[in-house]
Amino acid sequence: MKRAIRFAGVLIGLLIGAVFIYLSVRSLDWPSVRATFAAANLIWVAWALPCLVIAFLLRLERWRIMLKTIGSRATRAELAAPFLGSFALNNVLPLRLGDVARAAAFQRRIGVTLSGGTASLLVERVLDLYALLLVGTVALLSLNAAELPVDPSILQSLVTGLGLVVAGLTALLIFPRRFARLGLWIGTSPIGKAVPRALIMFGVRTLLRISQIVRRAGTGTVMGLSVMAWLIEGGVIYCASRALNLNPEASANWLALVAANLGTLLPGTPGHFGTYHYMGAHALTLGGPTFNDAVPSVTLAHFIIWAGITSAGFIALSMQRRLGTVLASKPRDNHPNAAP
Repeated sequence: MKRAIRFAGVLIGLLIGAVFIYLSVRSLDWPSVRATFAAANLIWVAWALPCLVIAFLLRLERWRIMLKTIGSRATRAELAAPFLGSFALNNVLPLRLGDVARAAAFQRRIGVTLSGGTASLLVERVLDLYALLLVGTVALLSLNAAELPVDPSILQSLVTGLGLVVAGLTALLIFPRRFARLGLWIGTSPIGKAVPRALIMFGVRTLLRISQIVRRAGTGTVMGLSVMAWLIEGGVIYCASRALNLNPEASANWLALVAANLGTLLPGTPGHFGTYHYMGAHALTLGGPTFNDAVPSVTLAHFIIWAGITSAGFIALSMQRRLGTVLASKPRDNHPNAAP
């Protein structure tokens, strides 16, 4: 039964990805697209690479700080292979198996238990969502509303909605224990009778883990690293736009980054081909370009990110194996006492 469910999940993801790929390419003027790529400025492509490297170094540092709060003594060098390798595996395997590998297969190397590794991944996802929505809200506010092909009232509603979600996530990250108490109260109230007890307790335990990690790591530190990482990764789309001689409003590049990455929350192909391009290109059009011009720019940015991280991840995993530092052969002193 579990195998059938996994197969169905993979199939649904591939179908959704195929639909978005079709929606992305069906209206393209292919001669124009080929000419655009042929005239690409490779200097700007090269500038995108430092942006990608710095963004992921910041994320690696954020993960190291979070793991340290739950007992890990792993260094940046020791964490590089599990961290980059998980992204590489996610890019080529379905069902985010890279995340599973990072939490489960690398326990000894990162020096925490399975529950601790899973908790760090969960907090990482919450922080990424917070940072993306914050960047997206600021990017929307920075666009020239008078020139947007969108009704101002719709834009205002979108900004208000994003602002409320960002405020909620900010409160969650600053006061997770209070939300945990709220969850316990809901569980004992009449409302809680309509919600499965197991779901409520899962939410409470999750909030307590977030509290433990964020409080010890420093809320401002991990939130700041998250925002900085996404801002710098937005530079990849900016460089891709400049490389293809596309000059949208600067904030539209970061809005495209946000939309493209939120699109990856949908089930899709490994590497998120289709969903990333369609969502990101439509967001980029808010800065002036046509969809036909925006798709190549987002596609180039996605290729740089996908190829760069996939290559770095598999190289890191290969180096780890070659140097004889496979996690199973190197138990860590701090692992038995690692916090859950």
